[in-house]
Amino acid sequence: MSLIFLALPTLILYIFIPLLLIFITVRFLKRKEARAIERLKVEKNSLSIHKQQMTIINDLNEHLQSIEKTLKNVE
Repeated sequence: MSLIFLALPTLILYIFIPLLLIFITVRFLKRKEARAIERLKVEKNSLSIHKQQMTIINDLNEHLQSIEKTLKNVE
């Protein structure tokens, strides 16, 4: 019976504490991964919006150039 009480602190030190540290580390890494995935989604969405804006700006620029060319021809 006394052997169990003597082995209990050793059991806690060598088994439970490392398991607890592993558990905490895994949870931390999962949260970090989830944040990274969310950040990637936001960046992809932002890039998509930026590409759409650039396409619209290029189209407007081409249209403006054609209008300027037409006005020069009229003069």
